[in-house]
Amino acid sequence: MTVDMGKDTAKTFADLHEEGGDGPQAEKDMDLANNASGRQFGEEAKSGGGGNDDKYARALTKCKNAANSGALKVIG
Repeated sequence: MTVDMGKDTAKTFADLHEEGGDGPQAEKDMDLANNASGRQFGEEAKSGGGGNDDKYARALTKCKNAANSGALKVIG
């Protein structure tokens, strides 16, 4: 979303989505933290230039790297 809408609009949409959920608070906290990471990755991907496909690929790589390295918040 950040690549397409910018980080502020992406945050608004994602936060509203999380507020609408009825899951455990720990899950909501995890989602909010990981959404913040995703917005940062999107901003970094946008700064690399190129077309949207390039930006999406960079953002995806950053997300995968964070997941694989344990940098994202998890529960359980």
